[in-house]
Amino acid sequence: MADATSYAFVSVPKKTANAGRPTGKKQYIILVRIADLQTFTKDAKNVRVTALALAGTAKPIGLYATGSTIKGGETVEGDPDTKGYLHNLSFEHPGNEIEVQEFKEANVNEPMIAIVGDCMSDDFDVYGTTEAPLDMSKADGEDSKDKKNTSFEFKTTYRTAPVGKIAKTLIPVTDNAAVNTALGLAAAPTGGA
Repeated sequence: MADATSYAFVSVPKKTANAGRPTGKKQYIILVRIADLQTFTKDAKNVRVTALALAGTAKPIGLYATGSTIKGGETVEGDPDTKGYLHNLSFEHPGNEIEVQEFKEANVNEPMIAIVGDCMSDDFDVYGTTEAPLDMSKADGEDSKDKKNTSFEFKTTYRTAPVGKIAKTLIPVTDNAAVNTALGLAAAPTGGA
């Protein structure tokens, strides 16, 4: 829950003339298993992620998504005094290679968070939380004359805060150098001269 004393009741004007214009998404979805998280902290307003660290040698992964199919959001639901946000994220992955089939099998019941980048911002969106993780609710494969792909959908089943924001500099590098380069992720600097 957000700290009521940390939020000032202030106006929220339109940022730019084209504030509602859609922007492209980075074409890799970063997925982190809840079991691998060591630290996941938010600020007092319960939106900005201020620390994200993984335990031991664990790393997040990048799952390629066709950019035009990435759709994320949140929905307010619940009875009076119990309202919260349900997160949802859907996208398509082209092909049905063995690696995507193995990912589906190993993670169909694995709670996780997803991090999605916008091409126009250094802030990434964070879907799911430690107390309300994402679950894979759809992983439908199609192999037809029209296409060969997998349609994914991840949702939270518990109400939580709105979709979070995290600075790109706080995102741990993935297990794949090409994914890190595509997302602009760099290893955290180590101490020393």
